[in-house]
Amino acid sequence: MNFRRVIYPALPILSVGTASSQEALRYRYQFYDEDAGRIDVESHYLDYQFSWGEWGETSASLRLAVDSLTGMTPTGTHAAGDPDDWLFQTITDERRVGVATIEHEIDDYTLSFEYAHSKETDYRSNAVTGKVSRQFNQNNTTVTAGAAFAFDEVLATPFTNNFEDQDKDTVDLNIGISQILSRNTLFDLNLGYGRNTGYLGDPYRRISQ
Repeated sequence: MNFRRVIYPALPILSVGTASSQEALRYRYQFYDEDAGRIDVESHYLDYQFSWGEWGETSASLRLAVDSLTGMTPTGTHAAGDPDDWLFQTITDERRVGVATIEHEIDDYTLSFEYAHSKETDYRSNAVTGKVSRQFNQNNTTVTAGAAFAFDEVLATPFTNNFEDQDKDTVDLNIGISQILSRNTLFDLNLGYGRNTGYLGDPYRRISQ
């Protein structure tokens, strides 16, 4: 199977800087396709970042993205009476994503908060993430702790096992330490805990006989 991926570098639409602030706006385009048009994915990204520093360094960013997908399902069924003839379902979908992030550095601490929303035909997600890190030992040691919560919905669509929208919730907790040992050596240790509740099945999976 052959595929092609085309990525255009981020194009700076706006870049403005002053003594106490900086802002930038960038656009990026990406295209991916496979043989015989089995799958085509077209992506557009728009990134905006604004940073300023009066009581420490603070930055806020916003990413908007649209992914458009067209093609055929990766699996199919036999045509009636002909086991050598496979039938595939044509699919089209569009995903819209928005991610807002704010980060603040003060003394040896870095605090960050992120909210993400995405929507596609069969799935909707809302997630929040918080993280704090502190540097020690002349910035050679960094300790980080974070928590993420996702509140998702598996949406009812035709040709699936879902006849009504189903909730799916996720909790992720992590703590880690990073230590610079030498110019070429970095030690990382991370511990994480995750839990999923709600609908955990695959609405597209069916058993055929």
